[in-house]
Amino acid sequence: MGDDMVHLQIDVPVQPGNSGSPLFESNGNVVGVIVSRVTDAQNVNYAIKSDYLINLTDMLPTVLQLGEAKSPPSPEQIEPFVCLITAQ
Repeated sequence: MGDDMVHLQIDVPVQPGNSGSPLFESNGNVVGVIVSRVTDAQNVNYAIKSDYLINLTDMLPTVLQLGEAKSPPSPEQIEPFVCLITAQ
């Protein structure tokens, strides 16, 4: 929509809480991640293209060493692997 190179406009039903879910094409390949839905229109929703997200992962560290942890990792240990993706 409007020459947006990051998002896909999709016409599939998306329920509240589905943001972050993968969007699959007919062969089972992930083509995007659902990010928003339009509440005033029926089945008009948006996903971020997987190609765009793959490029973003190059900025993340590649290894998280937790050792023999007997408890869940702390937020400080996970923080380098967490990113917020927003639409512009």
